[in-house]
Amino acid sequence: MKTKFSTIALVLASGLLAGTSFAGVGHAQVKPVRAQAVSSGDIVASGQVNKLYPNRDSENQAQAGLTREQVKAELAQAIRTGDMPAAGQSGLQLNQLYPNSYPAKQVQVGVTRQQVKAELAQAIRTGDIMALGQSGLKLNELYSNSYPAKQMQAGVTREQIKADLADAIRTGDFPVFIGQIDGKCNELHPYMHKAS
Repeated sequence: MKTKFSTIALVLASGLLAGTSFAGVGHAQVKPVRAQAVSSGDIVASGQVNKLYPNRDSENQAQAGLTREQVKAELAQAIRTGDMPAAGQSGLQLNQLYPNSYPAKQVQVGVTRQQVKAELAQAIRTGDIMALGQSGLKLNELYSNSYPAKQMQAGVTREQIKADLADAIRTGDFPVFIGQIDGKCNELHPYMHKAS
């Protein structure tokens, strides 16, 4: 109930403050109403703001930490480069909306032009570039006869693969799909394989 009364009193006090300035009524009539609202805690007097929030101004000053000249220099730089938000709700910077009106940003180069050319020549020679169309394949994958075969790194020999396959068949350690049921053969048919 007190909150409702406080809200009503605040609205009335605000209305009186605003209304008196337009109606030509002097501050003498408003002061008692405002004083009552301040004393009841419905509004905060301007002098009390610093008491309630003592770090407000020092935080703002600490955040800024820049001199007036530094701020002016940063603003001039932002205007010159277009690093300022564009009007409207696009969320883009001016230099993004109008790239021809502002100098291009310097891109840090990780590789030299000669390195890029050498990499491109190597990719063309080996067919290691994307083919046209929507296949998502590289040229050496589409036209494997036209390009040299890739050198495979031998991690496992052919004999080792054959031995692993024979062991998997013997123990049933390979996937089986029967209709909608899937699992390893030794799990679905334990009677077919020797226990290891």
